[in-house]
Parts: sequence; structure tokens; C-alpha cells
Amino acid sequence: MSVPTDPRAALARLVVQLRGAAPAARAPLVRRMLPLLAQPGIPLAVRYAAAARAIDALPDHPGAVRNVVRALTGRVPPARALRRLRHLQHLTERSGALDALVERRERKVKLTCPRCNTKLPRAEMAKHLWHEHRLELVEGKVYSNAQIAEVLRAEHTATGDPALIDRAAFRTGARQAGVWAAGTATPEETVPLCSAARERGVSLCPGCFSDIPPQVPDLPPELTLANGRLAGDGFVATAPVLSPPGCGRRCWARV
Repeated sequence: MSVPTDPRAALARLVVQLRGAAPAARAPLVRRMLPLLAQPGIPLAVRYAAAARAIDALPDHPGAVRNVVRALTGRVPPARALRRLRHLQHLTERSGALDALVERRERKVKLTCPRCNTKLPRAEMAKHLWHEHRLELVEGKVYSNAQIAEVLRAEHTATGDPALIDRAAFRTGARQAGVWAAGTATPEETVPLCSAARERGVSLCPGCFSDIPPQVPDLPPELTLANGRLAGDGFVATAPVLSPPGCGRRCWARV
């Protein structure tokens, strides 16, 4: 069988051989893979997949994992290398040695805050971003609550999971989540909301499902009129009792 001259094909062939190799033959195959894992001419996604297969095939100890990690991250800045390793973690089945190596690098590598240029280790930077800027660090990237809510909204559109609306409300507030819900709710889903609003004596905004109190206030109680005294709504007005003009005891006597 001819040896492939294309580096990508050569790496793929070694990965195939690694799957069926005996435990004693895996380490030599991985050593042949290392120069290809460091070759920038091969797409990074292909090198990720091959490195994950190599780590899964090797014994779970630091010496074996370290060579694969060096080949994949040898010529990149520390922060970018750390992102590569975290991505590699998601592709491997289970590697305590890789997890420990990533943890050590996370303590050494300092990230720069995109808002105020503060430099902190990853764990401290995540706290700083949230408490100081209300931003969240996810897999090395910084997201605002609005951006995360948009991701949740897209996921809700794809899955229809109602729990995602609650998660979005936590991120952006109840009103913004109401705008989202109002834009996606079906007529049948709005019926219980309208019934509950009617019981509270309010209406619902069709654009955000917020409560709208009655615009016309209730009329005050009727006024009471008696003996020249007009009373009601906390006020009293009095006037002397007047008889109709031309009337009196004499006119009654003449009748």
C-alpha cells in the first residue's frame, strides 16, 4: 500500500490505524502523528479530532498527554493555546491528565478584560466580568446578557423548550422576556394569561404581556343632599334653606 503524500490523508490514515491497534502499538502510532498535529497546513478541526483520538488511545498519565498537547499548541499564544485545550477537553471521552494540565494552565494564563484592560486568571476574570460589567465568560469568549438571551431565543425556536424563557428572563429581566414571549405565543397560549389579568382587574399589553391598569378611574360615591348640606368624597358644602319666592304662612292662609 502506497504512503499518502497529502499530510491530511496521512493523518487520517494514522487515526484509522490507531482505532484497531493493540495497546502496545498505540504509542508508536501517536509519535508518528505528532508532526502532523503541529502542521498548520492541516485544518485545525482535523487536528483537533486526531488529537482527541490520540489522547483516548494513550494511557491517562501526564507524560503521554503532554506530547500531544505540545504538538497542538506549540506555536500559539498562551491564551489561544488554552482555548484549544478546553476545546480538546470536549472532544475526549475522559482524561484526568488533560484536565489537570488545563487547570494548571488556567492558573498561569491571565486574560485581559475587554472593558477595562484588567488582567486576571480565568477564574478571577469570570468573577470580575460578571460583578463589574455584567458580562459572562463562556469558553474564552465574553457575552452580554442580551447576547446570551438571543442564543436562548434561537434555541427555544429550534426546540420549543419553555424553560428557556425563564432562563432568558433571568438574563434580561421579566419585561424583555415578556416581549419575547409575546412575539412567539400562540392565541391558545394567551388565553390563560388574559384570564389571569382579568381576575387582577388589569389588561395585558399585546407587545410585552405587561399589566396595564385601567385608564379611567372609578367614579366616587354619590353625593348626599339634605337640609342644605351637600356631602361626599370627603368634602361638605352648606347653604341656608331658601323658600320659594312669594310663599309663606300668609299665602297658605289665603288659600
